[in-house]
Amino acid sequence: MNRTKLYRRAVLVLAIAWLVGLALVLHSRYRSTHPPTTPFISGQCAGPGLVAHWKFDEVAGGLTPDAGPYAHHGKLALAPRALAALRFDHPKLVPGAHGHALEFGGKHWVSGPNNDCFAAEQFTVAAWVWLAEAEGVPTIAAKSTLGQNGWWLCTTSKGAQDDDRFLDFGIAIGVENNMHVPSGYQLPLREWHHVVASLDNTRGEAQFFIDGKPYGAKRTGIPKWLVNRDHDFFVAEYDGSARWPWKGKLDDVRFYNFVLGPDEVHALYSQPPTAVH
Repeated sequence: MNRTKLYRRAVLVLAIAWLVGLALVLHSRYRSTHPPTTPFISGQCAGPGLVAHWKFDEVAGGLTPDAGPYAHHGKLALAPRALAALRFDHPKLVPGAHGHALEFGGKHWVSGPNNDCFAAEQFTVAAWVWLAEAEGVPTIAAKSTLGQNGWWLCTTSKGAQDDDRFLDFGIAIGVENNMHVPSGYQLPLREWHHVVASLDNTRGEAQFFIDGKPYGAKRTGIPKWLVNRDHDFFVAEYDGSARWPWKGKLDDVRFYNFVLGPDEVHALYSQPPTAVH
């Protein structure tokens, strides 16, 4: 084969590689602003109660078991970007607040189902959290997507900087109409703390609990938010786009489709493995 043919083949290979790279970049950008959707399933929950309880004590076959009544096993997911699979592995089991925990590096998360158990007008999220760094908007749990509908529990209020971050609810009231409900609590870095937050869409109320105790007064007068029926329930991520990931550890994550009271929250903090079912 002469030099001219070798040159042409090399140019062709480089052109194909460039086109493939461009396609991957464009796909990555598209997925970052158009997160995947999952068909909504109704009739999954018998009534108010514990919806899911991920202890994060084990991982098998890309799943982490749900100790709750509905077997909502969490799926370990990775950012939909070309180089993410090369740079990041799935969440890792590490020592936690109680038994094991999952450690998240910012490009992976746990995905739960999309059904009426999680698409609730009233709910409570509880988790042991350990934040390594407060870059961006670290999300503990969410059922939302930017500019559409739903809610997200995060550690940085909209527009806040690292030195004045605090735990808050983000809620989508309508298209391109988002607001945040601040707790006033600044989560310390690299420490385990038990965080509980509840939101009641029918009454316009929100309440935060830190380490078993109410933190601040109950928030009232919250505008009605839109329940998300388009996306999975996410842990350690916002909407499946790797937009607002958690960098740190999470343990004993629970979701209830009703509002827990102070005594029930204290029981979770005092005896996390067995209390409030």
